[in-house]
Amino acid sequence: MGLIKNTQALAATPARTDALAIAEAAYAAIDTGAVVRSQLWFDGTTLHADGRAYDLAKYKRIHVLVSARHPVALSKRSARCSMGE
Repeated sequence: MGLIKNTQALAATPARTDALAIAEAAYAAIDTGAVVRSQLWFDGTTLHADGRAYDLAKYKRIHVLVSARHPVALSKRSARCSMGE
């Protein structure tokens, strides 16, 4: 399901259907949460971030620095998704 909730009502013509598909593709391309989840995940006690693996057993604390338009919401959402919550 895409971000546009009333697609059926809006897709009255083939041109509108195409425009909605293009808009949905654009929204998917800028989904920062999905991008972060694809680059940040846990595998047991290993944190994978941007192609690197970190054994979390070696660390007492982990600090996450996020730079985005909505950094708090993005970091919380991404951390929950990455940890499987």
